[in-house]
Amino acid sequence: MLKKDITKRWEIEHNMRIVIEEVMQLFQSGGELQRKISSFGLIEGKADFRGINAKGKRINKCLFENVDFSFSSFKSTWVENSKFDTCRFYKVDFSDFSDHGNMFKECVFIDCKFNKAGIGYNGSSFSNCFFEMCNYSKAIFIRTEYVASFFKDCRIKNIDFNASSFEDCIFEGLLDDVWFRGGFSLKSDYEYYGLPKVNEMKNVSFEKAELKDVTFSNNCDLSTVRIDSDGQYYKYNNWKMRLEFLNLRMSMLKEGEKKEVLFFVNTHLVHAKDQDWYIINIDDLERDYGKNVASEIINGLNNFQ
Repeated sequence: MLKKDITKRWEIEHNMRIVIEEVMQLFQSGGELQRKISSFGLIEGKADFRGINAKGKRINKCLFENVDFSFSSFKSTWVENSKFDTCRFYKVDFSDFSDHGNMFKECVFIDCKFNKAGIGYNGSSFSNCFFEMCNYSKAIFIRTEYVASFFKDCRIKNIDFNASSFEDCIFEGLLDDVWFRGGFSLKSDYEYYGLPKVNEMKNVSFEKAELKDVTFSNNCDLSTVRIDSDGQYYKYNNWKMRLEFLNLRMSMLKEGEKKEVLFFVNTHLVHAKDQDWYIINIDDLERDYGKNVASEIINGLNNFQ
């Protein structure tokens, strides 16, 4: 069945108006979405609510268990204090979606749009979830909690994860201009958004990820993070001391190289005072500073004892 047919059936099928009214009432008053409400039966063991239009609605204190929401629209929808358990979201529009204190457990998100979505207010959690080819363009993250979740070939570019936390998670594909933090960078954010779970990055895997211009700060612990071992990436502890050591080594460099290395050191020292771990991509260094300077930087960082 085509997407247009799946969405259109809510308008043309007999008694669907009554069903939609029941669902919209549930969204407002809270409660569990019962399978029997939908006359479309089951699809691969899940209640068939594919193509339902929840655009601009407010959903509060609802439970959705074993529901297929594929081809649905949650555009500009406010969802609060609700739980999604073993649900499927295929080609779902979450643009301008506002997520507040929700729980997503064992859910699958494939080719979904999270453009300009606000994710993780009040510590929303995603556990054992799978995300593939999802678009997070201009999405805003607050303090989302991800546990045992898998991100595969998603568009994660120009994203600040803010005080989001990751535990036992896997990333595959490109992460471009992404910022991981151990917590909020501003005291006022703690006061406004509440206390986040500390982002320990416990057992996070970047082994099949491409890390391009990725930044780590605010006590973001990378001690258990796994990276590709092919020599493109370097993971360092004692980050501030390594930078200071690199600064001392500059006397043996040519004037032009000194200037480039000094710029690298000063740029990274800004956040190094509260960031003990860091990951460097040699391709980023060679692009920004040239191969010779990149080699001097890596040698200096590696020779610190």
